[in-house]
Amino acid sequence: FQAEDGIRDKLVTGVQTCALPIYGGDGFHPSFTGSYLAALTMYERITGKDARNVPVPATIGGNPVTSTRVRLLQDAAHAANVANAARYTRR
Repeated sequence: FQAEDGIRDKLVTGVQTCALPIYGGDGFHPSFTGSYLAALTMYERITGKDARNVPVPATIGGNPVTSTRVRLLQDAAHAANVANAARYTRR
């Protein structure tokens, strides 16, 4: 999933460095946070609606989540879509 690579790169090398657990314990499969991040990215790509406007959930995978963390994920999903827009353009 190429967009997920763009998101990871944005989270790691973007303006704000963070250590969100987007991968599970095996380092390969996504965590609940990573799944939510991928869902935001796909939502924006499929619908054309900005992921930053999705209502903030109270939990991700049954775990409480702060609005700050959700906003960071939404910003990262949007930034990855913008940065990778050329990859998604039909030719």
